[in-house]
Amino acid sequence: MVQINLSGQIKLYTERVQRQLIKSIDEMIGNGKVLEPPLKFFQFIIAKPIAATMVGEELSDDKELVNSFANVTTDFIPFLSIPPVLNFIHPYLHQQVMIFVFKYLNNPFKMHRELIKKKITPVIEKRLREMKESGDNYVSPIDILQRYTELLHKDYTVDIDVVTDNMIISIFASVYNTSNSLTFCLTWYKLVNNPQFLKEILEEQEQLYKSNEKSYYSTEQIARMEKLDSFIKETLRVNVNNVALQHKTLSSYFTFSNGYQVPKGRLVNIRLGEVHFDKELQSQNADEFNAFRYLKKNSPATRADN
Repeated sequence: MVQINLSGQIKLYTERVQRQLIKSIDEMIGNGKVLEPPLKFFQFIIAKPIAATMVGEELSDDKELVNSFANVTTDFIPFLSIPPVLNFIHPYLHQQVMIFVFKYLNNPFKMHRELIKKKITPVIEKRLREMKESGDNYVSPIDILQRYTELLHKDYTVDIDVVTDNMIISIFASVYNTSNSLTFCLTWYKLVNNPQFLKEILEEQEQLYKSNEKSYYSTEQIARMEKLDSFIKETLRVNVNNVALQHKTLSSYFTFSNGYQVPKGRLVNIRLGEVHFDKELQSQNADEFNAFRYLKKNSPATRADN
């Protein structure tokens, strides 16, 4: 859903994200606050623009909701770290323990879910009424919440719990990954370990700033920052865990190009380190951080399917 309606229609959200990002930056660091710890600050900075794309700009001004967007993932992760000791008896037991914890015990994740549900429920109900009353003349709001509502409703009614769960999955995938990547880019690699790349990256941005006559930048203008693009890709390359996620085969089987097949239901861990640090693919200096490794190269962003 996010891949199709956000990444696939990025032009619809570009100005909105910039507008909310400026507000968020002014609020968080406009007074010269020290960014410590940086990950926490970045989560709050990007929570507002992400909320604007997820639930619309009006709800993105709700501080209580934005705070939940920023914290839901980090509050959720510790529960995923509960050791599966009962797996020694049977995997089903650990699964049931986790379901019990999230469903019946008071925990931060449950509180975030209830808050998000409370905030989006009146918005969904209002939109469904307007959809029914206006028919073909209804002008759909541009956000992920609307897309979920249109996809999941039946006869202008929808299961709010299902929409809420889908929204939380989208939040988890966007806020944590984006803030994590920002932390790596701005602290571990750019500012601390590799200041030699900073000058050229800043010059590229300053040239774009001087040539822009509008308040916000278009996707075409942003695409001109090729050095920044290469720098981010290189940061993600060395930060292997950022994309080395476990995948589950959903089709009857999945066939790789070399003929190997993975049956349905099988969990597969992708060893991206083998790809990211392969000297034949990344050149002989694959073990080094080179911010401009992908400059002037055809290296589109991709994702693993199935």
